[in-house]
Amino acid sequence: MSTETLVIEESQQSKKPVVSSPMVSESINQFTFKVEELGQKLLQKSQDKPSGYWQIQSLSKLGEITQAPWYLAVSRNKIIFSGSDLLSWAAFLKVLKLYLPSLRSFEVQEQLRGIEKGLPKEQRESLIIMLNKIVAQGILQHRQINQAIRLRVFTDLESYSFEGFGKARFSPNSQLLALPFCTGLKLEDFILQTQQRRQEWQKLKPHILSLDDVPQLNSKAMEHQKISPKQKQQLEKLVSRNRSLEAVSRGFGKDPLEVSKFLVAFINKDLVTMLPAKTPSHQLKPAPELFIVDDAPVILQKFKIIVNLLGYSACCCSDPLKAVAMILDCKPSAIFVDINMPGASGFQVIKQIRMKPELAAIPIVILTGEESQSNKMRAKWARSEFLTKPPNIDDISRLLKIIAPLPGTKTVTK
Repeated sequence: MSTETLVIEESQQSKKPVVSSPMVSESINQFTFKVEELGQKLLQKSQDKPSGYWQIQSLSKLGEITQAPWYLAVSRNKIIFSGSDLLSWAAFLKVLKLYLPSLRSFEVQEQLRGIEKGLPKEQRESLIIMLNKIVAQGILQHRQINQAIRLRVFTDLESYSFEGFGKARFSPNSQLLALPFCTGLKLEDFILQTQQRRQEWQKLKPHILSLDDVPQLNSKAMEHQKISPKQKQQLEKLVSRNRSLEAVSRGFGKDPLEVSKFLVAFINKDLVTMLPAKTPSHQLKPAPELFIVDDAPVILQKFKIIVNLLGYSACCCSDPLKAVAMILDCKPSAIFVDINMPGASGFQVIKQIRMKPELAAIPIVILTGEESQSNKMRAKWARSEFLTKPPNIDDISRLLKIIAPLPGTKTVTK
């Protein structure tokens, strides 16, 4: 069992990769859980961890990963962010817009653009600076930010499809301590509210099975039922455009639990029917995962963006000494390895990969900025493909169609 932990991408402040210490025992940094144990175990395991990310994944009964990771950013025993991506200003602003409709207005958008224009380019991507500016100018209050975080956490928890249990892994990130948050959801409150919400959802189960369910208005029943014009207007807004319960709640910046409780009163009167989505999100197969080892955070970020656009997910590692342990954990469809890295060369990493029977058949692509004949020969010797840096979406797309085609697509031969 490896003692390594997930490598977190570079911080906005230091521009250096934030990595965890390989000396920390893995049993301290990860755990498995039943769904009802998640909150309690997070609190217990976070006590001696000032800040970092919990990477949470759902497991099948056979122990296989069934979904892409869900990340919880934790600082001082508070959850300060939740989502499928790590914390950044772009990701945080997206969440704020999802759960605070006031941020979507034209006037506020103009204010945000004005703030960005008044800052140097490098400061526009700083979560700390942008949040301070928004609060100082009265665009948002910490109470509203707290509410958005709370809604995000519980919506993620309740829409993430656990098949009974999962696994969590912690990656320290001291940069999260620098965030000027008097905001966030305390882990103790997370446990208490999770229990309360689970009980409330159980009461709604006879009517609503999933956040993927789509509310439909029964027009004929509406003609015979006496409801106020205001209620009728609310109903028509909620069930318009054939959207899922999660999408409806997000559109209005409301808690999906509260929206569901509102709808149940009308479901009981046959005014609303909940239809299951044709393809619930928890039944979708996770995107094939690729693995990239490169000591340059800019390359890692660009690679992740490109492969996401192509329909893949990506696991990134900036430390070659930790790469093989992480690859064993995620079993990717293909591996991309930079040649020139401190600590160990790409060819040394490939040699370690080829020595592992369970990894030996995974396609490997060598990345380098030097398109020399010697590098191409060494790639051939290592039974690997060859790709020049920086990565290009067309070149990566062509290569992936050969070595790791998406499910349902025709394999391309060279």
